Amino acid sequence: MVAAVAMVKDEADIIATTVGWMTRQVDLVIVADNRSTDGTRDILEALGGVQVIDDPEVGYYQSQKMTNLARRAMEQGADWVVPFDADEMHLACNGMRVADVLNDIPDNV
Repeated sequence: MVAAVAMVKDEADIIATTVGWMTRQVDLVIVADNRSTDGTRDILEALGGVQVIDDPEVGYYQSQKMTNLARRAMEQGADWVVPFDADEMHLACNGMRVADVLNDIPDNV
């Protein structure tokens, strides 16, 4: 299984496009919302297929927070974890999903 993880704050203008895209590219999407006040959380919940986690910590401890999200994904069975930002779109070749490309990589790589 391939999971994608992100931490976001106040990304209402772009979050539906980005996360909506990622839900079609991977098997699991986990997003930590860091106290958004612009409706980002509502948009994420309306998308469906996204695990939305509360991130109440004001400090921006990206390394720690992303590692925790990756661990959460692995606990749910992820073999691959793809981090992404709210303004990033991951693309695979030949119209394939990102998950399909990663799942095709031999185990010894």
